[in-house]
Amino acid sequence: MFATTPRLLVPDAGQEGSLALPNGDTHRSTGKFSLAPGESMQEKVKIFGIEDHDDLIRLTRTFLNKMGFVDPQTFYVDGKSGQLGVCEIDSGGRPSIKPTGISTEYFAILEMLTGKIKETLEHPIQNVPICVFDFDLPGFTGADLTRDLTKAFPGLRVIIWTGDETNNTEPSMDAGARAVLNKPCSITTLENKIKETIFAP
Repeated sequence: MFATTPRLLVPDAGQEGSLALPNGDTHRSTGKFSLAPGESMQEKVKIFGIEDHDDLIRLTRTFLNKMGFVDPQTFYVDGKSGQLGVCEIDSGGRPSIKPTGISTEYFAILEMLTGKIKETLEHPIQNVPICVFDFDLPGFTGADLTRDLTKAFPGLRVIIWTGDETNNTEPSMDAGARAVLNKPCSITTLENKIKETIFAP
């Protein structure tokens, strides 16, 4: 699924990006951020991932951890059980999926993500949310999530990955995604796309 050994993301000091927040929201009125010398992107960014293949969400969680991201939140949409799982790294360094008690119904997942993105925007340090969604999910698509979340959080960075880039790129970009990646992709490709998306204007 992933073709290369992951590298730590080390952006150039002084790079800047922006994250526009909804007008009138109770959160900070500007999401502009910068990296001071010696500050890493991993300290600023919170990754949220949604996938319905347990093997891929395990790999994704493992490599995000090795890239140095702090507590990335990767969720497994289990269409059979109807329960959303969260993939975490156990004490032995292995990825494991644990039940969250949250339904895999669309609006339950949307509500969960909305709350987590708000929490991230309020965090004093790790306040730049980035979402990585699979396109085809049980009963809905990553484009559906993207459309609703970017309405609530204009400027939210979303990356969609899909096994059918030809047919799913246009609906993903129309929904507000910043990038579409074809599966399988290398860790280097994913890494670079996350960095590119964060610092895009």
